[in-house]
Amino acid sequence: MQANKPQIKKITTDLIWYLLGAVIPASIGLIKNPIFTRYFTTQEYGLFNIAYITFDYLGIVLFSGLISCIWRYRLKYRKQNEDFKLYSILFLLFSVAIILIILVAIIIIALNKNQALQSLYILAVLQIILATLLSTVFVFFRIDGKSVTYNVANSLRIAINFLLLACLTFWLKMRIEAMFISFIVVDSLFLIFIFARKRHVFAQISLKNIDKESLKMFVRYGFSTLIMNLANIILISSDRYILAYFKSMSEVGIYSVVYNLSALLLNNLIVIYINTVRPYLFDYLENKKSQYLKVASYFVLVFLILFLPATLIFSIHAKQIATIFLAKEFYLAFNLMPYIFTAIFFNGLIIYSEIQLKFNNQMKYLVLSFIAGAVINIGLNFIFIPFFGSKAAAVTTLVAYGILFLLVALKTKGIYTHIPVNKSLTFIGITCIYLLINIIYPSRMMLDFFIRISIFGSIFLVMLWKLYKKEIKNNPFDF
Repeated sequence: MQANKPQIKKITTDLIWYLLGAVIPASIGLIKNPIFTRYFTTQEYGLFNIAYITFDYLGIVLFSGLISCIWRYRLKYRKQNEDFKLYSILFLLFSVAIILIILVAIIIIALNKNQALQSLYILAVLQIILATLLSTVFVFFRIDGKSVTYNVANSLRIAINFLLLACLTFWLKMRIEAMFISFIVVDSLFLIFIFARKRHVFAQISLKNIDKESLKMFVRYGFSTLIMNLANIILISSDRYILAYFKSMSEVGIYSVVYNLSALLLNNLIVIYINTVRPYLFDYLENKKSQYLKVASYFVLVFLILFLPATLIFSIHAKQIATIFLAKEFYLAFNLMPYIFTAIFFNGLIIYSEIQLKFNNQMKYLVLSFIAGAVINIGLNFIFIPFFGSKAAAVTTLVAYGILFLLVALKTKGIYTHIPVNKSLTFIGITCIYLLINIIYPSRMMLDFFIRISIFGSIFLVMLWKLYKKEIKNNPFDF
């Protein structure tokens, strides 16, 4: 038992670094919302989101599969001392993908008659390419256990971007295009610095290192993953296009800002946790597969303890959250936030089944499940958005993610049947008491809201610390 104890401490250390690394981006994101939602119009936010989502789709199609291949095969190639082969394959495939996205962008821009949107499209495609290259480098940091390097670099990137965005808007008087330009400049500087430091990696790249079987393996796995990721991004964001068609660009802007704030508060926390545990899940599947179900079940337990209460509390305090972080035009849509928070919760929970299905070569079932979720979402949006607008978009996203979770969970039941639920009962109990108090005696003033949250948060953290001390003593990873 003693020999395994350092692992849970290493996981905790990584979690702390990911948490610290998220403080700056999350804080900046929360500061940006009230500042820039007052500076840019709802129409500008609508145009920005259409441009961003359009090329985000293309980025998903052309790049996401390649990044998933790094997660899947990095450990395998490193174990075989064949990093040079991995780098060579990635260089070839990324080069092809960049050429394709530029060609598609030229066609989209040529067909579009809106000059403002044309300019944003040009900036969006450049930003997506640079951001993808940088995120690829960051994936290597995360897989290799360099949580400190990753989090420091990402925090610096977000902080510098915010300062540059403020200069572009308030000093140079740029409009919404500054949102893209700031990231283009910052990501370019980071890539130049990293590539200059890693010149030895490029020395290992050669087309002679690529064999046909390895290339086929990457293409098969990457293609399946990109279809799945494309279905997921359609599920998340196709409602913007349907809202724009049936309602207005302003409603798209309002819905997008409310959705992004909800994601910033909850999804960022979930991503911190998933970023921490993902390398361990891949390691167990690659090297200790027989123990995966127990490990995954334990990680799901911690996920439920942390994020089920967070989802419920964010939902019941949606009005106060919107009041603090959004301008008046956006604040009025606070009633959408509980549906969005719950959808984000289910999306985070899906990852454990997704990783297992990928390693068990059940990609066909996984892809079909995500496609089913996207089709259900689009169908419900076309039916209900004309009548209920952005509220329908939020509800149908929740319904689609709920169904998607059931589909993948049914195929990976072992993860959920091994969860030691008894360890979460006290956390669920205290959360239910807090919700009941707020339903009977809702917060009337901000001071009351802050006092309640502070008291609940303090009690919750004490309980979490006690559970951690108990678990590190008993070591849940001692199989």
